Amino acid sequence: MMKYYEKYDRYGIWAAIEKSSNDFIGWFHSYPATENKFAVELGIIADDEIALGYRLYPDKWGKGYATEGSQKLVSKGFKEWGIQKVASWTLADNQRSIRVLEKVGLKFEKEFFFTENQLPNLTQSERKAVKYALKQKDYLSSN
Repeated sequence: MMKYYEKYDRYGIWAAIEKSSNDFIGWFHSYPATENKFAVELGIIADDEIALGYRLYPDKWGKGYATEGSQKLVSKGFKEWGIQKVASWTLADNQRSIRVLEKVGLKFEKEFFFTENQLPNLTQSERKAVKYALKQKDYLSSN
C-alpha cells in the first residue's frame, strides 16, 4: 500500500472512519488501473484510467458509506486532480456494488470473466464480472 504514496502524489488507499463511532470500517482506493495485475492480464483497462474501489466491513453495508466515499474520490479526481477517466469492476453477482457504481455516475462498459488462476475458488459463472467507467467530460457536464 505504501508504494502508491511513494510513487504518486494523489493516489492511494484511504481509511474509512465512521464519524458517529470513530471506528475503522474499511477503506477506499484510487490508483492508476495499470497497477492492477488482474486488469492488465485481462486487457480490460486503458493507460489513462484510474481504478476506484473500496472494501467495507459487512455490518456497514447498506448505510451509504460506499456511495459517499466513492463520490468524494470521483469528484476530487475529476475536479482537482485532472483525472480523465475513472473505472471500476466487480463480480456480476455483486448487485450492491453495481448499484454504488451507478449512483456515483459510472456507466456499464463491458462484461468479462476473471480467470480460474485469478479467482480459483469460484466457478466460471461466478467469475463473471462487469466494468463500469466515467469520463471527466461526462461527469463535469452533468454536475
